[in-house]
Amino acid sequence: MKRESKKLLDLRKGYTIDEVEDLADGRLIKMSVPVQTQHRSRFKPTIIAAMVGVGCGAIAGVSLALAAQAATMVPDVSKMGPEMTPESVQLVLEVAEEAQVSENPMEAELIESALVEQGYFREDVPLSFEIQDALHTACDANGIPYHVALGLIETESDFNPDALSTSGCYGLAQLNPEYFPSGLSPTENITTGMEFLAYQLDRYDGDMEAALTAYNAGHDTGARGYATAVLEASKKWS
Repeated sequence: MKRESKKLLDLRKGYTIDEVEDLADGRLIKMSVPVQTQHRSRFKPTIIAAMVGVGCGAIAGVSLALAAQAATMVPDVSKMGPEMTPESVQLVLEVAEEAQVSENPMEAELIESALVEQGYFREDVPLSFEIQDALHTACDANGIPYHVALGLIETESDFNPDALSTSGCYGLAQLNPEYFPSGLSPTENITTGMEFLAYQLDRYDGDMEAALTAYNAGHDTGARGYATAVLEASKKWS
């Protein structure tokens, strides 16, 4: 693929030059819905990974629906002349698809619906989809089971991002400002909380009960009341 074509794809689809080379070699999974470059989308690029991981069937359905709407606008590549290389034809098709899909005002709603259907977003979890996305990301990054994270947040703050304890611990994960930054946003709060739980898991060789106890008390005291409460709460979210 010519470098000019690569630059066009880079601008139109949000790919880097190296990713376009991977795409040309068939190594890069490419979604039909270019959410990474749409400023109207409410979701971050991390959701793309979730779509590939858990939502392929639903997202494929969304893509087919959008493609059907765009079918009449895709150029007839058979009439483009012999000077069109396969790479150029592919570029034209990509740009045409980008132009049509980006005009679909239901784009974000279709993506959201697909992610709800696949269970990435849960309407029974009393957190916004933005915070759920951040929690998924934090759990994946730190090796924390998602349902355990929900159990911890429920136990700590009952899903109230403005929760404040008598000792000054605040937010969804009830961070102690003596040891953690104060004034973190809800997404920063849970991200920091999951990082701290991951630290305790590593400290206690993967023993979740010991790690949860240390999350609450600073170290493993041997008591298991808090850990039991978190794990019991997590069962409904598994």
